[in-house]
Amino acid sequence: SSILHKALAGCLKRLKNTHGIQEGRFRKVMLEKGVKIIDQSNVYQIEELRGYGAFGKVFKCRKEQTGETVAVKVFNKIRRNSARLELRAYKELSVLESDKNNLIRFFDSFIYKDHTFLVFEHLDVNLNELVKRHNKILSVAEIRPIAEQLLVSLRALKSIGLTHTDIKPDNMMLVHSDSKPFKVKLIDFGIAIKTAKIVSTSLMQPKGYRAPEVHLGLPRDEGIDMWGLGCVLVFLFIGSHLFPLNEYESMRLIVKWMGLPVNSMLENGMGRPNKLHHHLKSLNDLVIMKPYFKSPTERADENDFINLLRKMLALNPADRIHPEDALKHKFITMEHLPGSSSDTHGKPTESHITDQDYVSTPSTLTISEAIFHR
Repeated sequence: SSILHKALAGCLKRLKNTHGIQEGRFRKVMLEKGVKIIDQSNVYQIEELRGYGAFGKVFKCRKEQTGETVAVKVFNKIRRNSARLELRAYKELSVLESDKNNLIRFFDSFIYKDHTFLVFEHLDVNLNELVKRHNKILSVAEIRPIAEQLLVSLRALKSIGLTHTDIKPDNMMLVHSDSKPFKVKLIDFGIAIKTAKIVSTSLMQPKGYRAPEVHLGLPRDEGIDMWGLGCVLVFLFIGSHLFPLNEYESMRLIVKWMGLPVNSMLENGMGRPNKLHHHLKSLNDLVIMKPYFKSPTERADENDFINLLRKMLALNPADRIHPEDALKHKFITMEHLPGSSSDTHGKPTESHITDQDYVSTPSTLTISEAIFHR
């Protein structure tokens, strides 16, 4: 931990010293398959591009000295300050045990040809890829270990006063997608921020996963991460986003399904809800098609899953469940499942399911009825 801390400090210092270099003096670097990225003590050979975003690209690389496969995130000259901010986040995270808290392991950082490189453990696929590319909608028994592990992650972040702010399926990765129960880790702390430094007027969180208090421009804390996680769990369950990516439509559906914000939220907000009232009656509910046959045990399990979602997606942040309490919820502890154990991660044992248990239930689920009906 002390070695990693020194490496982070060294890279931050180098970034600070080179921050003012004129653009014309930057050297170009080709980033494609087969190219070698050279550090003072390591050589990383690019195998494939794994992802990219506003702040940089991520490559799957092989560490020549050991043959180890790693993930390398690259920031170009324009994004140098973004690299500095992300390194500061990993400096905060260095006091936590990565594996124990289901956080991606950060290995190293260095500068090569005026580009900043961050080295991480290599993971398999993110949850968005799992659902979309593999056409995989998860059962609540499969969702449970994912929910539990990510709640542990949020509990750890809360303990050090850090808010991720970018909770979404893309930022949660499976260690091995073909191994069950799924082992998942929280990644990408590029826009994480100390909770005490969050500015209430700042626009944050990805569209579709944005908490009501952010939509309304109200004070917020790490509870926005809990809201985001609740939306992720719904995504895993139904295979689509709970709320649309359009901010206005998203807030309209929040009001449609969960009611108007309390007066204090409306009075202190930035005036955005005023135009919502005029359009509420014309909003059609979002219907998700999900045919299914469930045993009584499985239906009870789904009911407890939905109960937890309601607490995670509480409209008023003061009412939203905290990670520690969520980990004690019976959906996570499996107290409601007869004969279940942590070894099965909540999957009902075969002995508790008979042919008589299976009954037909409606083939459509209205999200407002299934999740927000009280």
